[in-house]
Amino acid sequence: MSEDLEALAGEYVLGVLPPDEEHAFEVRMRTDAEARAWVDYWRTSFAEWSQAMPPAPVPHVKDRIDEAIFGKPTFKRWERVLLHPFFVPGIVLVILAATLLKVLLIPH
Repeated sequence: MSEDLEALAGEYVLGVLPPDEEHAFEVRMRTDAEARAWVDYWRTSFAEWSQAMPPAPVPHVKDRIDEAIFGKPTFKRWERVLLHPFFVPGIVLVILAATLLKVLLIPH
């Protein structure tokens, strides 16, 4: 049970508990001195670790982690076009422009 409490307190300090479990743990800490002690332990430990480590570069960290795990993504040219963030808005803009030209230029 103590190991579970230790892990739960560590997850609480890291902020990775789901909201309902986080709330339940906060309620538990009001009456459970051992839970509070584990939270204090983890806060102190993580503070020491964060001071000992140099700051990690933030840009594209997830991309580099994914690349290290899954390898570099290989997209074909047409896949890169389809995945481009302006592809769908561009298509919508072309359709709107064509519709507007049709309405304005073709007599009824």
